[in-house]
Amino acid sequence: MELTRRQRKILIWVASLLAAYTFIGFLILPYTLKAVLLKKLPEALHREVSIASIRFNPYNLKLTIRDFSVKKRSGEGDIFSFEELYVNVESLSILKMGPVIKEVRLTGPYVGTVRDEDGSYSFFDLIPEALENQATKELEPEGRPRAFSINNIQVFNGSLDFEDIPKHRTHVVSDLTVMIPFISNLPKYIDTFVLPAFSATVNGTPFDLRGNSKPFADSHETSLDVKLSQLDLAYYATYSPVPLGFSLSSALMDLDGSISYVQYIDKPAKITLKGLVGLNKVELTDSLGKDLLGFDSFSMNVTGAELFTGKVSVAEISVNKPYLNAVRGKKGRLNLNDLLPEPAPRKPASAATREGRKSPPLKINIDTIQVHDASLAFSDTSTPTPFKKTLSPVDVSITGFSTRPKRTAALNVSYEAGSGKAGSGEAIKVKGPISINPVKADLKVSVKQVDISPVRSYVDEMLRIIITSGKASATGRVKFAVSDKGPFKASYSGDALLSGFSSISKVDKEDFLKWDTLAVNGIDASYSPNELSIDGVALSGFYSRLMVNPDGVLNVQEIVIKKGKKDEEETGAPAERAEAPPEIDATEKEPFFKEINIDAVTLQGGHINFTDRHIKPGITIDLLEMGGRVSGLKSIEDSYADVNLLGKFGKYAPIEITGRVNPLAGDLFVDLKLDFEDFDLSSMSPYSGKYVGYEISKGKLILDLDYLIEKGQLKSTNSIVLDQITFGQRVESPDATKLPVRFALNLLKNRQGAVELDIPVSGSLDDPEFKVGGVIMKLAVNFIVRAVSSPFALLGAIIGGDGEELSYAEFDPGSVLITELSVGKLDNLTEALFQRPGLRLEIRGYVDSEMDALALRDLKFLRSLKAEKLAHIIRRGGPVPTLDEVVIEGDEYEKYLWKAYKKMKFPKPKNLIGLTKKLPPEELKKLMLANTTITEDDLYDLAKRRAGAVKDYILAMEKVESERIYMVRPEKLVPEERKGVAPSRVEFALE
Repeated sequence: MELTRRQRKILIWVASLLAAYTFIGFLILPYTLKAVLLKKLPEALHREVSIASIRFNPYNLKLTIRDFSVKKRSGEGDIFSFEELYVNVESLSILKMGPVIKEVRLTGPYVGTVRDEDGSYSFFDLIPEALENQATKELEPEGRPRAFSINNIQVFNGSLDFEDIPKHRTHVVSDLTVMIPFISNLPKYIDTFVLPAFSATVNGTPFDLRGNSKPFADSHETSLDVKLSQLDLAYYATYSPVPLGFSLSSALMDLDGSISYVQYIDKPAKITLKGLVGLNKVELTDSLGKDLLGFDSFSMNVTGAELFTGKVSVAEISVNKPYLNAVRGKKGRLNLNDLLPEPAPRKPASAATREGRKSPPLKINIDTIQVHDASLAFSDTSTPTPFKKTLSPVDVSITGFSTRPKRTAALNVSYEAGSGKAGSGEAIKVKGPISINPVKADLKVSVKQVDISPVRSYVDEMLRIIITSGKASATGRVKFAVSDKGPFKASYSGDALLSGFSSISKVDKEDFLKWDTLAVNGIDASYSPNELSIDGVALSGFYSRLMVNPDGVLNVQEIVIKKGKKDEEETGAPAERAEAPPEIDATEKEPFFKEINIDAVTLQGGHINFTDRHIKPGITIDLLEMGGRVSGLKSIEDSYADVNLLGKFGKYAPIEITGRVNPLAGDLFVDLKLDFEDFDLSSMSPYSGKYVGYEISKGKLILDLDYLIEKGQLKSTNSIVLDQITFGQRVESPDATKLPVRFALNLLKNRQGAVELDIPVSGSLDDPEFKVGGVIMKLAVNFIVRAVSSPFALLGAIIGGDGEELSYAEFDPGSVLITELSVGKLDNLTEALFQRPGLRLEIRGYVDSEMDALALRDLKFLRSLKAEKLAHIIRRGGPVPTLDEVVIEGDEYEKYLWKAYKKMKFPKPKNLIGLTKKLPPEELKKLMLANTTITEDDLYDLAKRRAGAVKDYILAMEKVESERIYMVRPEKLVPEERKGVAPSRVEFALE
């Protein structure tokens, strides 16, 4: 039959394509593949590669490679080679979009490797690059795993030479035969004719494993039994191709199991592992040769582990007497890091890469996990004082463990120190359900008498105290949960106790802080939401020691070790003391707990010791029997806690603090009253000697303080009473004040012997310059300064009125009579002196040199007339009055004027017979006044009599003792000018 033109063209094209396919498949492809391999493999392996021939049949897809070899880097001998590799690929690969191989046959494979003196292997240079490539490959985005099926895998006449130069030993594996029916993640499509088998001669000893198959069953089940006894893993661990950071000193493995393959029609194949795995006498040491990890025995009963599905079922895992010695080195590195290999470098991942490859999730079920008699030790040498703590024995039991969703396991952990051991009485128990998917737990926790003294190793880095003892206990319930849909949640409910706590100062090795018990009951703390509720906090038998060091620094100021500075005890140089921590603005960082509720805080049997060694001699004050209660602490605004605290200074001086506070709210609120009585001031004599210049012979202190802090504002009243305070001997001190403190004390001390000071203080707590103690001290000093500089102003404040008017009393010119205006002043002054019995009064009389002189001249003129009348009365007989009581009547004036004129000695006009000429009264008076002389002594006498008149007036009231009043002769008769005050006066001074 003759072909058409179109048919001939098609036939020619088919023949041409067939010829091209044949030519390329038989000739071009093998040649090209060989050329590519001979070029790429040496570049990748850094070694010489040779291939004798490559053949490929494009019609039955059979590939044969003969005489392949990879030379050692030295070029002498092969590191890997084989005689022939035969691969039979099925055309089904095209339909399955993955390799489906009917048969793989490797003949005469050979591996040769050398372990050098430095412990490296001849192929070590290939590992880093391979790990990097693998890491990159793992980051590449992938969807579903690529389908594949490799069947009838056969290895014949294989061999391995391993030369161990350090041990002068050569290991030889020969006659290696491996038979694997298939490796596939596809349903069964290819017939298998190979039974599982493994055989070899290892160092002259034959080794043979055979499997069983059920070729006619629907499952095509094949199994391989594996048994090992007392395999020395430590011996072979030295040949690990990957450098290990630890040494396996001892490990013996037992294995009694099976590997089974099941392939149902049109279902994925399954490879399942079953059996018992045992490890005995395992000992790992770290890079320094010290014990790291080990156990007496480990056993695991695997009831089924499916490789492709990730399903693992374990009946029991049991570990007996495991130990773990975790050590943190001086540079902060943990020795447990030696268990992990160095991570391979990773390349930056793209967005697609970050999606990652989704592997089947592991579905692990373990019926029972038992850990018996474990020992957990941790030591830290990075701290100034090494930390060491060991928990032994520890028992752990987990039943029903599963990674499947919503499966719950029961956890039971117990630790109880045996009698006679260090830390005897310690016990920790944890019990309750746990879940892995999702992660959550609900655990009952019991901690009993755990010794906290080892934590001083970490306290050493921060504080200059040494924790010498302390036992921590707690009983409660811990719950936590991790959810993909919400935040991490955790909570604790229960009680906590820290008992027998004591610490000493590194500086002087004396007690710093200690207590009998600190109990926190009814704790309900949660994270998400962050809330804290406590039924009660009770601190009993506590002792705190505050001390001012010889250099004037308070011990609590130097307790904190400043970062970057070595301690004084270590270097011998003075350590820099920590400055007071800066005040933190509450708006900068929200508190961890958004809601806090503490029903009650109670104190009992407190003792606070204060010692000051900065002054000589030193001083010690004890606050004893400190106790009380704070009720209703809440972080809610407008909620106030009641405060009632009691104590004693020494054995007898009671102190009481009452009121309301809210320290937990956003705005601090304080409304407190402090009452303090009967404190013996003589114990403060060292302070008064240093800063006042006098010892205190006796006296008591009474305080009544009221403090109100609201919305950042402070309002306080400070009532201070110094009762019967008396200064003793003078003390020479360069720090003593120059103020006349004795005078100030007498000025302030009332008739009952008490000094009463009321000092109000107000200000903003937001002002960094505002310090309550400093303000009170400044006000007190200013008060004393004003009292000393203006004592009469203070007296005026005591009795009322203008105090400065009490500092003088005015007189009429030439007079010593107290005026009505001065009477009121002197009455007030007398009352003030009566109220201040420690004060002494100095009186200085003064005159007006002009007005008083004129007045004295007139007075002297009048007294000369009275003297004449008094002489007449005496001559006549009868009662004799005083000169001041004599009165010159109107009709007597001229009579006694003429007598006085004649008696006065001065040149007088004469009449014709030489006798004293009688002149008119006005002329007589003028001549007498003109010849009357007022001397300075007369003025001094006037001033003195004025002072005497005032003294007599005050003494006449019988309120002030005469020994407290002194008349002082002034240096000048005329006083300093005072505005609005006449010079004819007396002035007062206090001392």
